[in-house]
Amino acid sequence: MTKLYFHSTANAQAGLPTTEQSSLAVDNNGDSAGTNRTMNTTIGTAQNSIDCPSNASTSSQVLHFTRFVTRTFSNTSIAANTWNYAFAVEEDNVNANFPCSGSGKSITICVYVWNPVTQTKVGNIIDGSTNTDYTEPSSSATETSLFGTFAGAAVNSIPSGCVIVYECMFQITQNNATARTLTFYYDGTTENNANSNTVSNHASYIETPQTITFQNNAVAALTSTVTIGAVAPTRKKGSIKAIPTTVSSTTSSLTRLTTKKRTVTQTVTILSTADKILAHNKVATLTETVTVGAVAPTQLRSRVRVIPTTITISSTPTYIQVPNRPVRKLIENILINSTVIKKSSKKRSLLN
Repeated sequence: MTKLYFHSTANAQAGLPTTEQSSLAVDNNGDSAGTNRTMNTTIGTAQNSIDCPSNASTSSQVLHFTRFVTRTFSNTSIAANTWNYAFAVEEDNVNANFPCSGSGKSITICVYVWNPVTQTKVGNIIDGSTNTDYTEPSSSATETSLFGTFAGAAVNSIPSGCVIVYECMFQITQNNATARTLTFYYDGTTENNANSNTVSNHASYIETPQTITFQNNAVAALTSTVTIGAVAPTRKKGSIKAIPTTVSSTTSSLTRLTTKKRTVTQTVTILSTADKILAHNKVATLTETVTVGAVAPTQLRSRVRVIPTTITISSTPTYIQVPNRPVRKLIENILINSTVIKKSSKKRSLLN
């Protein structure tokens, strides 16, 4: 047994019908003729509805509300069976005779197998009248349930990748020549398998005794955001360390700058991409100004110097001291409180 509930969600599969496939000529539409909604084996979560206007006429007219389509299925044939058909409607005036006139009546229905690959109909399950099981609502402006059956024909030699389509349409003849607004309800949480009950959250569907196996081809949307950052550089031959191609910002910390092993405690932000990090006296190109805060070297060669809280290196150093190498001079100016206190006549080297 397979029960196919109608849902408001659009069906985004390619190759679905863009026009009505019934043998009847449609007079008015609710949704546009190219709209395809979803039909599956899961009951709804909240009721939806579609309105369709009637013409101001007492002649027979065909109203097409919308179209519901399944996922592709694996069966190579649909067997001839008696199908159940449950839905709910509302008419704004009982003279509309919607979806039928009186009790024990048949209604119009169109269900078929469609091939999205060739964009053609494979065969009709039904295109015409149901069994005489249905009853018109007895009062206007009241959502009313209808339930009955129809004889579904066999459809054989179904190629792979086909879908089942239900065209939600009705053929009516009004009592007077007044335009009406008619409503079809579906997608609710509650089944009501009877005629003439007042309902408010109706789960409309068609149902066959046959088991239909649907393929797992639902379209999934990518919603996750992937962030790449804080990638640790890896060591390459020659001790040159490579930085990832793009780094937005990297944070680490320094407790001291020394010729010994560094430890991380203070945050440093790299605002743009660096090509290399200096190792074993290789030249590094720094493209940004780096400010090291709250670090106080304790000693310069030959005399103790007190350094202010912030030291700014405003241009590019050529070499940085590394372990087991002679001390190299910084050939750039170091500004201490924007004032040079003393310029030594002797060469100085930074030990820290």
